[in-house]
Amino acid sequence: MDRELLKHCLGALFEQITKRIQTSPGLPIPNPTTSFWLQPESPLLSHIQSPSLPSDADIVIIGSGISAVSILRELYRLNPKLNIVILDARGICTGATGRNGGQTTWPPYWDYPDLKEEYGIEAAARIIKFRLRNMEEMFEMAKEEGSDCVKVSEIRETVAAHVSFDEDVAKRRFEALRVWHQDVPEQAREWWKVNAETARTDLSMPTATGAIFGPAMALWPYRLCVSVLERLLKQHDTLKIESYTPVEKISYHPSASTPVYMITTPRGHITTPTVVHATNAWSSHLIPGLRSKAFPCQGQMSAQIPLRDLPPPGDDKYTYLFVHERGIDYMTQRLTTSTVNPDGTITTIGGEVMLGGGSAQTRNRGSDKIGSADDTKVDYLAASHLSGLVPSVFGSGAGDGKKATWGGTTVKDMWTGVMAFTADDLPFVGKIPSSITRRGKPKVKMQGNGVRTGEWCSVGFGGRVW
Repeated sequence: MDRELLKHCLGALFEQITKRIQTSPGLPIPNPTTSFWLQPESPLLSHIQSPSLPSDADIVIIGSGISAVSILRELYRLNPKLNIVILDARGICTGATGRNGGQTTWPPYWDYPDLKEEYGIEAAARIIKFRLRNMEEMFEMAKEEGSDCVKVSEIRETVAAHVSFDEDVAKRRFEALRVWHQDVPEQAREWWKVNAETARTDLSMPTATGAIFGPAMALWPYRLCVSVLERLLKQHDTLKIESYTPVEKISYHPSASTPVYMITTPRGHITTPTVVHATNAWSSHLIPGLRSKAFPCQGQMSAQIPLRDLPPPGDDKYTYLFVHERGIDYMTQRLTTSTVNPDGTITTIGGEVMLGGGSAQTRNRGSDKIGSADDTKVDYLAASHLSGLVPSVFGSGAGDGKKATWGGTTVKDMWTGVMAFTADDLPFVGKIPSSITRRGKPKVKMQGNGVRTGEWCSVGFGGRVW
């Protein structure tokens, strides 16, 4: 291609991305694709609404995913009498938390060298420590909620297998791991690497060029969150959860007897001195100062049924990250439950392969996904990639003239979700300055019940933590 033409094309592409991330993502679009994780939705929460919208609250939380649930749980732990309202534009917990990969397997060593260069060894190690603590905290939360929550959420420890399929990719990942081990050996001690030959043999992946292993976790994220919400709703009559109640506008009213924010929805208004934004990819719609700093990005997921058992160790013991020269994919397998019927036959439930990714294989190498908050349709190129990936990774299962041991997968569900990323890849958490909200804020910093006033947010955990 002519250099000037290439320069023009790249410039146009950059302009398109810039325009998208500087534009409001709007409200979540109705009728999104159907996620496997949301089948079925909670009977208690799926269309929950009060007969009339509460007129006021101590705290209004916008959003109902993992961030909102975590914040709500902690608030009620600190003060069980709080009057809290949760608002969501669509169904409860049907955003990214109800659409993700069902695992935490992001490689801590991957980001460490860049974090070290930007912030130094000590700060980089603290950031990685925080990310690693996420799994421990998630387990603790599920256990505290009780055995039923642990069972229904299928939360479990797994082994992360980050497999490279290109020699240069493997070398870069191995070098990042080496640097992490060298600088913070105690933190990195549970992570190790194997060469191409070992990876191919141990993982039954004939084209692997190396692999890195470490601790990980898998779960049914939607069920974990709704289990917590159902419990809190039953225990606190001061909690109101309002599904299909989009927030259209937030305005600050300093002249009120008690300065408050007015939350405008199609069902009416709510006043509150404290607002928590937990809408992640959609945050900049109501926080205009975050535009271009935090932005949506469409991702794609699938649930697939193995035609026969995956080659060992293709089972629920592992969560996989498939690392290519262009893009990554991630996979785990649901737990399998077998029951013996009265006639002696066996019924097996579960075992679906949960596989996501494919963005880098789409138009413009996935750059069109940046700034997209549309989860109402799937990308056919990503769908084609995900549909054929598992047989390509594991091979036919045959060797030395033997019959193939398995026959690939068949797609059960394919859907999209919207993640949030930030310009520097680090999240925004805490109180939001007026310069970012473009609204005023109460001069009184604390309510009488001990809750801080103002607007707060948790934005931009693009897979690094959750």
